[in-house]
Amino acid sequence: MIWEDDYRRALMDCREDDKNFTIAVEIPGVNKEDIQLDITDNRVIIKAEKKHEKEVGSKEKGDYKYAKSYAGFYQEVSLPENVDIENIEAVHKNGVLKLTIPKKKLAIKKKEIKIK
Repeated sequence: MIWEDDYRRALMDCREDDKNFTIAVEIPGVNKEDIQLDITDNRVIIKAEKKHEKEVGSKEKGDYKYAKSYAGFYQEVSLPENVDIENIEAVHKNGVLKLTIPKKKLAIKKKEIKIK
């Protein structure tokens, strides 16, 4: 199954301050147990599935109906080089998944070059 083709993109807001990158993703109606986060050095992949099943009526009366609905969310975010993936915090509240990704300082290497 290819996630990008089968699921809709989740609405997302990305922000940056001096210490962190913050990503807020709207995935309404999805429990935190149904969210999968995959994080690599240069990207975050967010996958979520929302399944709903409902039975109405009864088979004996002949008015039995079974309804099943399914929705999926997928979002992939590229990360800059200076993120600390070991200390990412993820919080799911009121249909919004919020990732706080700390920045790490990159070592700037400097070398003086002699001109010939």
